[in-house]
Amino acid sequence: MAERTLDLLRHPVIRHLFAAQIGALLGTGLATVALALLAYDLAGPEADAVLGTALAIKMIAYVTLAQIASALIRLTTRRARRSARSGSAGIAVRDPELAGLCTDLSATGGTCWHLTTRT
Repeated sequence: MAERTLDLLRHPVIRHLFAAQIGALLGTGLATVALALLAYDLAGPEADAVLGTALAIKMIAYVTLAQIASALIRLTTRRARRSARSGSAGIAVRDPELAGLCTDLSATGGTCWHLTTRT
């Protein structure tokens, strides 16, 4: 199982996405630490209340924005499916790296969708 996971990192697209995810996680962690230090700098001994409030606001924003983003993605996906079914539009992927990844996914039992435009 670990070998198949590491094999995915041979593809430049996946490798770049993975590196971006690691960077995002590091940034989120550093922002949380910076927020704690700022709360201590601003409030001194009352930093626990300030930090608790700030982290609560941050989590509420994450949860709220996640729901809104999810709804927008579902709406966009529905429109794309409806449009593709009608034959008026579609999506064409012409990246050879992604095509190779698609072949690898199919070989390991994964699912890969090929969408093309209709003329």
